[in-house]
Amino acid sequence: MKILLNSDNVAFYVGQQFSVKDDCVVLSDGSINYSYNKSNTTEIDAVCPEPALDFVWKWENESWVCINQEAIDSYNL
Repeated sequence: MKILLNSDNVAFYVGQQFSVKDDCVVLSDGSINYSYNKSNTTEIDAVCPEPALDFVWKWENESWVCINQEAIDSYNL
C-alpha cells in the first residue's frame, strides 16, 4: 500500500489513494492539498499500521512507531 509521509516521516493519507505533484497532493476524490508536494513528502510502499489513523504513526527504521497513543485509545473505544 502506498503511504505518504511528511517531512517528519509521520504518515498521512493512510488508506487513501493519492497522487503527489510538484505543487500539491491530489486525492482520489479530487480534493487537493497545496500544503504538501514532492519537495516535502515521501511516498513509501508499506503495510498499513492498525488502526489506520492519520498523523498517528511515524516510519522509523523500516517499521511503524506510535506517536499519539491517545488517538489510538480514542479510536478503540
